[in-house]
Amino acid sequence: MTKIRVFLSLFFLIFLVTAQSEYRVPDPPENVRIKTTSNSATLWWNPPSTAGEILVRGYTISYGIETPSKKIVIEGVETNSFSINDLKSNITYVFALCSYNEAEGEDSEKILLTAKTAETKKDLFFKLPAPSDISVTAISSRDVDVSWKDTIPESREENTLELGTKKRFYLIHYSPLGPNQPPKKLSTEKTRALITNLNAGTEYQIMIRTILPNNNEESPWSSKVHIRTPPSESASLTYQNAIPDFSVAIEESCDFEPIHMCDFFSESTAPLHFRRQSSSSDPSLPKSRKENTGHFMVIQSTRDPTEKYGRLYSPIWTFDNSLSFCLSFWDYIRKDSFG
Repeated sequence: MTKIRVFLSLFFLIFLVTAQSEYRVPDPPENVRIKTTSNSATLWWNPPSTAGEILVRGYTISYGIETPSKKIVIEGVETNSFSINDLKSNITYVFALCSYNEAEGEDSEKILLTAKTAETKKDLFFKLPAPSDISVTAISSRDVDVSWKDTIPESREENTLELGTKKRFYLIHYSPLGPNQPPKKLSTEKTRALITNLNAGTEYQIMIRTILPNNNEESPWSSKVHIRTPPSESASLTYQNAIPDFSVAIEESCDFEPIHMCDFFSESTAPLHFRRQSSSSDPSLPKSRKENTGHFMVIQSTRDPTEKYGRLYSPIWTFDNSLSFCLSFWDYIRKDSFG
């Protein structure tokens, strides 16, 4: 009885081997699926339904951008998944999967798929393009004029004069070249700015980024632009040019009352925010004798010790060349404030 059982088992194995043939190429894999991350793609599939008849020795995966130019060979019919790493983020790839054996032609018909890798966290953060076409011109030994192009025009919602609703501004980062040179920053609502109080005969590098404070978005820094300020003029020439033909005194006041004239806004990327509030709605604020006045920009409070500051941006004032100007700033601190 034992001899008969062994004979039957050997016969069954011989039948399985001889049943799988390589007289033609295999059929392609079935039920192919794909899943991507920001830098990888994983493919799954089922062996061909005819794998019991037509021998499958393995699979071939080809992939690439636009065309599947790179090739990977996987041995074994039972292998049904494979991961490809080191892909670029936010890119559409083309994948081709086929079965193979040693018949003439070797490869089965290709199964073609396309899939896009996910964006990285950095890609998701920088939704805005950086300012471009930056132009820098030295207008004196201490001042340079900077202009640039913003590729995204303002929407109708952005073009508003309501207080605290500014939707876009630009941050200019500039510093002298060389070690231990602290950078400085300047903000503006326009695509042009004047950088002043620079050192004469010094090379500076300048970068610009776009910020949408209400959407909590910002662009990456633009490419660096370099400029060297001219050497300082002679003292006598500077003195002669500094004497005005006549003197004009101009006084301009801007507060939180006429919101259509004084466009203050709170930057939403700072941890603490300012809000416009009337003194009539808060007993702790000073009262005004005038009706419909007495508004303050009040900074919010928090119990988080790391949230220590807010940023309140004023309108931009442009002064003509003058010997001097005076700027005063008034603030009110409640008695119970601390810090």
